Amino acid sequence: MFKTIIRQCIALQPIVNARLSTSITHRLHTLSNRTNVYHNTPIWSHVIVSRRKMTTDQSAKDAGQMRTPPPLTPSDVERRVLRICNEYDKILETKNHEITLSTNLMKDLGLDSLDLVEIIVALENEFGFEIPDSEYDKLYIVKSMVDYLVNKMNIVAGPK
Repeated sequence: MFKTIIRQCIALQPIVNARLSTSITHRLHTLSNRTNVYHNTPIWSHVIVSRRKMTTDQSAKDAGQMRTPPPLTPSDVERRVLRICNEYDKILETKNHEITLSTNLMKDLGLDSLDLVEIIVALENEFGFEIPDSEYDKLYIVKSMVDYLVNKMNIVAGPK
């Protein structure tokens, strides 16, 4: 009796596959305006392969996003602080906008306290933490900004 059931299932398998593929094809056809390219052909292999490829691509993308960045060094902090200061629009408008670590933003470039606050907010956004208002008075010189950030983030110089 068991052999009979299996024989009947094997005999019905092409009919079931044709019905399934036809119903799925019909659904695909009704969703798109194009002619049905899957008419009377099983599309299961296409669906499985495309899902596998999508899953593999998504896994590769997720793995790239979860990679940890390399640790910061004091030279990285210097480079990022100088970039933020050089990109500030009032500094770009000045004739001599060459900024070094010894540049005093208030005296050398003539910026006011509001400009300094805007630069410090840009630094907060860049490095991801808040600098207290009481520390603003210590951050007129670019080198003092770099030193403050290095100390705040506990960055140590790597081996040379």
